[in-house]
Amino acid sequence: MLLGCGGVFPGFADTALLVAGSSFVYHGNLALNDWCDREHDAATRPDRPIPSGAVSESAALALATALTLLGVLCAALAAPWAGAWMAGVALLAGLYNRRGRGPHAGPLLLALCRAGNLTTGTLYAFVAGYEPSFVHSGLAALLYGGYVYQVSRLGRLEDGEDEDVDPQRIGGFLFSAAALLLAAGFAPRGAADQVAQFPAVLLASGGAVALIREPLRSADWSAARVGRCMGLCLRRLLLFTAIFAWNTSTVAGAWTAGALLLGYPLAWSLRRWFPPS
Repeated sequence: MLLGCGGVFPGFADTALLVAGSSFVYHGNLALNDWCDREHDAATRPDRPIPSGAVSESAALALATALTLLGVLCAALAAPWAGAWMAGVALLAGLYNRRGRGPHAGPLLLALCRAGNLTTGTLYAFVAGYEPSFVHSGLAALLYGGYVYQVSRLGRLEDGEDEDVDPQRIGGFLFSAAALLLAAGFAPRGAADQVAQFPAVLLASGGAVALIREPLRSADWSAARVGRCMGLCLRRLLLFTAIFAWNTSTVAGAWTAGALLLGYPLAWSLRRWFPPS
């Protein structure tokens, strides 16, 4: 929302509605994902909530439906067009869960969901009377979505949906992801903002180094190593959003970036109990 509104904080009420809407749609589709995978999980991961009996099939589907609809409603309360856009994001997520698990279609749908969610704030800003920079917002969505696409292709190796563990191929995913993260930090800005951009460049460079270094360590890629690498990649989504917030060159953007970075240690510690992907 800060990116779409040019760094201006649009107010607590609408911000809370759109953040809640995004969160509800996301978690609703996590539940839908488990419901769609229930038969596969029963054979391969019987300890999952539905196969283990901890959650019934009907309860999981009801939860998925309720959360998704509630998310769209929250976005619509902030701005009707934002609600319509969020409904489109929800449909893409549902399509991924039901039909879109192909080697390219799956990662592409996930990338579109993430990029679409990011641009919800820009659409809100436009209909709310702000003057969003569609160039900057579009570039941010393109870089963010491209990163998610590369990481999602890597994630197929973790899930066993892709068994081609060619080290050069995996390195290509990680090098591409690193390049997109660097591009976010080095995205062109006005001359007056070059000094202020340094923290974004530093964040992007630090995050990219680990992604570049990982495939150079060893050519042996086990499922466990792919899983650890996925955690590394997914935690860098926080760096992306912090960079986008910082690059608005406003006090609100700086505070938001700082708050996002404070979540990094939490994401690191939670990996012991909740696999990041």
